[in-house]
Amino acid sequence: SFGGTNDDYANDVIATKDCGCLIIGTTLSTDGDITESYDDKDVWAIKLNTKGEKEWVRTFGTEGNDAAYAATPANDGGYILVGEIARAMGRLNLGEKYLLVLKLSENGEVLWHQKLGGEEGEYVGLDIMPNNDKNGYIIAGYTNNKEIGPFEGKYLGGKEVMIAKVDNSGKQIWIKAYVGNYNEIAYQVTSSHNGWYVL
Repeated sequence: SFGGTNDDYANDVIATKDCGCLIIGTTLSTDGDITESYDDKDVWAIKLNTKGEKEWVRTFGTEGNDAAYAATPANDGGYILVGEIARAMGRLNLGEKYLLVLKLSENGEVLWHQKLGGEEGEYVGLDIMPNNDKNGYIIAGYTNNKEIGPFEGKYLGGKEVMIAKVDNSGKQIWIKAYVGNYNEIAYQVTSSHNGWYVL
């Protein structure tokens, strides 16, 4: 087992090119495998070799609640994680989240991170994939900010499907939302044979 004595969550696992795997998620622990803690929930990544043995562990975060929900091999090597990062410090950030895009090297170093979204509401990434021409990434998730549109229907509040495109440095190219009558969330994204993205 991996982690510490508090709650640790694995949200995604991907194969790595050395036939090991990368597990990403969230940790509340401050002991065990967790050697760095940023208060509240932190992004957590752990690299395993072909025997399931730990090679490295990385945490990342703010003083608020942060999480990684999905990962993909990066177009230029390393790994891209997507999730959420607190908008403000401490516990005053309840319900206020940026979408987090985080780049790790193959050795687990944090190379960069980007925060996507506006200055109000929640933006959460739940899945990520390289776009069809490998010059960026498509992210799926949800938002509750009615300002970003386009909205197909009348916004009634709550969570709405969000899709975003970023470049290879994680910088936002565009971000859009689509609305129904209740809470709508995109948990996965894939591409079709004709180049469309399916949520």
